[in-house]
Amino acid sequence: MRVCSAHKATARLLEILREYEPTGPLVYITIAGRSNALSAVIDANTRYPVIACPPYSDRFGGMDILSSLRLPSGIASPLILEPEGAALLAAKILALSDAQLSQRLSDYKQRLVAELAQADHRCHRKRRTDGRRYCTGCEQQSQRLRFATSPQAQPASNLPPVEGANRERSAPRSVTAPI
Repeated sequence: MRVCSAHKATARLLEILREYEPTGPLVYITIAGRSNALSAVIDANTRYPVIACPPYSDRFGGMDILSSLRLPSGIASPLILEPEGAALLAAKILALSDAQLSQRLSDYKQRLVAELAQADHRCHRKRRTDGRRYCTGCEQQSQRLRFATSPQAQPASNLPPVEGANRERSAPRSVTAPI
């Protein structure tokens, strides 16, 4: 990891890039808030992919993210909000030329699918009083959908809120690569 500013220390940033360029293949993940010139400056001065991963901030009502979205022509640094997603995208890019990394990514994906299948199994093994299996969350969602589409809709105050609804974006966490 290196620390630099595209605004305050541009010459130093370009020196750092010159150190890394011959070592490739590589992917840069930039973490810069406010006016994110870092991603665009690196992208303009490298042949390698650059992923922008700005830290979450309430300071400007989240609008500082726009500097990572509106880029000059000829600049192509994708924006990934979660550090885990940025690391995964970088790994996928590097895996294009690394069979061992590609296999590790495949194993990681298989583990995710297995974990989801286990969660689904745990969820659906609960039983109704009539013996039929159902997932409490699925049943509640089903009731909400029936309510929302019924012509005589009445408020369903006895239903708890759907988990994850209106979820605020969490603050960035440190990343431990699972692959």
